[in-house]
Amino acid sequence: RVHGGTFLILGEWVGSGVWVRNKDDMKSLFFNGSYGKGIISKRGILGVTEEWNNSNNYYNSNNNNNNETNTNINLEEYEVLQLSLEEAFFLHSKIKVLSIYEINSNNEQIFFDINKLWTTFLSVDPQFPLSYSTYQHFKQKGWIVRSGLKYGVDFVLYRTSPINEHAECCVMIADANPELTKLPQKRNIDWSLVQNLNRLSTLVAKYLVISYVLFPSSSFNSIDCLSSFS
Repeated sequence: RVHGGTFLILGEWVGSGVWVRNKDDMKSLFFNGSYGKGIISKRGILGVTEEWNNSNNYYNSNNNNNNETNTNINLEEYEVLQLSLEEAFFLHSKIKVLSIYEINSNNEQIFFDINKLWTTFLSVDPQFPLSYSTYQHFKQKGWIVRSGLKYGVDFVLYRTSPINEHAECCVMIADANPELTKLPQKRNIDWSLVQNLNRLSTLVAKYLVISYVLFPSSSFNSIDCLSSFS
């Protein structure tokens, strides 16, 4: 597929994330940087990292209300790769392999430029400047960065693929100057929280990293703000 003279992977904006539907693209992103996760699979991508076993199909159970069975359901057909906001923006703006579109009321593909993508993601998540700048920082250090929701943190860091190893670090993001940025805060970071997260990280054999992000400005309307964070 070609868009704008460049070969790109296509992703559809669905309001909370970006979905990649093409199987080859899903495979390419997952095995070259561990981007995204299937919306059906627990860890990888159904039909790419694992196969659908129809004998485990809930909808094929003899216990359903109508006592009917359906042996033809294959959930691999419905699997898509969902990218987080941070992953999608990084692939679009830094790696430049992902072109993102949305479907309008006329069922037409409308492509995002980088500025529209920034404002759209910012409207969905007001803390996006903090989370993306942290994501970009660790990606450029060579880490595989994944969601840390399972451990109560923002990100977890892997040396290699999550399929092959456990995460090494838990990352909690902190706004270094909330009085200036005036961004909504997810949490109040105090020693009690740090102690609890550190204990949890130790129990799951991970280091706790607190990432303080400093923006010298309170203006986040443009992607240009990313050039000033530290």
